[in-house]
Amino acid sequence: MSFCKLVSCLKNTNFKVIGFTDKLPTLISASDIVIGKAGSNTLMEVAHLNRPLIVYKESSALEVNASKYCESVNTCIRIPNANKIVKFIKKAID
Repeated sequence: MSFCKLVSCLKNTNFKVIGFTDKLPTLISASDIVIGKAGSNTLMEVAHLNRPLIVYKESSALEVNASKYCESVNTCIRIPNANKIVKFIKKAID
C-alpha cells in the first residue's frame, strides 16, 4: 500500500497530510499522533513535544539507526508498511 492509499484509508478521520512547513512545532503540538519520516528534526521535535510518532520512512542508515534508538526508548514506533499503519490506527481509534 502506498502512502497515498494510506491517506485515503484514513480520510474519515481527522488525518491531515502536511508537506514542508515552518510551523512544525505548532502542528505537532496540535496532533494526537504524527506519522512521518525519521528525519532528525522530526524525531527531535516530536520527542521534545512529547507526541507519539509512527516512523513511516527511513531514507538513510542514519535515519534507520536514529529511529531504532527512538523506538528503544519508547519515543516512536517503526511501521514502514502502510497497511500495518492503517490497522494500527484503526485499532487505536476503536
